[in-house]
Amino acid sequence: MPQDELETWAAVCAVGVAVLALLVSFLSFRNSSAALRLSKAQDERRRPTLKISYRHGYQHVDNVRKIRDYGFLVSIGNPSDIDNSAAQIELHVSYSLRSGEALVAKFPCLSERGDVFPSLDEFKQLSSSEQIGAHLTVSGWCLFRVAQDAIADFPINGYKLVVIDTHGNETFLEAGFVKELEG
Repeated sequence: MPQDELETWAAVCAVGVAVLALLVSFLSFRNSSAALRLSKAQDERRRPTLKISYRHGYQHVDNVRKIRDYGFLVSIGNPSDIDNSAAQIELHVSYSLRSGEALVAKFPCLSERGDVFPSLDEFKQLSSSEQIGAHLTVSGWCLFRVAQDAIADFPINGYKLVVIDTHGNETFLEAGFVKELEG
C-alpha cells in the first residue's frame, strides 16, 4: 500500500474515532442530565411538607358565657416520602378595628373536645402532634374556643388555619364560609 493511501486512511480513522467519542460524550451528558433530574425529584419528595384541604366550618356564639367556638373539618395530607406530624394547629382570625386598622388574633387548637359542638356526629378530633405517615392523609375536626372579648364586635375579615409541622414548616389555608351552628 502506498504511503499516501495509508496517511489518508489514518486521517479517516482519526475522524471516525473523534465522531464516535463525540457521540459517546453526548450520550453520557444526556444520561447524567436525566439522573440529575431524577435525583432532584427524589430530594423534593423527601422534603417535609403538609397540605390542608377544607371541607366546612362552623361557629357557635354563646352570649351567656361570652365565648365563640369554631370547628373546622379538614384533611391534612403528607405528599412527601418521609413521615411527618402536625406539631401545632392554630386559627388566625383577621379583623378590622373601627379605625380601619387590620389585626390578626391567633388561637391554639383545643386538645380536648369538652363541651364544644356536642351535636356533631361521627366526631374525630385532630390535635397538635397528629402523626401523618408518608403519602397518607388524616381527617378530622380542629376545634377552637375564643373569648368574645378577644375579638369583640369588630368585623371579621377572614379565617386562616395554620399547621406547623415538626420541622417548623408552616402550611396555611384560608377557611371558606363559616356557618352558624345552633346548640
